[in-house]
Amino acid sequence: MLAEIFATNVMELNLQPDLKREITSLAIQMKSTAPETIEMCLRMHFCLPVPERWRKDSWITNPVVMEYGDFS
Repeated sequence: MLAEIFATNVMELNLQPDLKREITSLAIQMKSTAPETIEMCLRMHFCLPVPERWRKDSWITNPVVMEYGDFS
């Protein structure tokens, strides 16, 4: 019951627009709802069990390239 109340009110949190965009983007990518996305992210953060489809080896989708210039 508490989880259902939380899920219906989670998007009423005073989240910054950039965070809301990222939640929405991940929800679309995972074919999920925003409340489920937030719950799964929190569960992963606290090392709690999540369904198989939410388990990722890495959430990095594009590699980071470090370029070093000649500073001499």
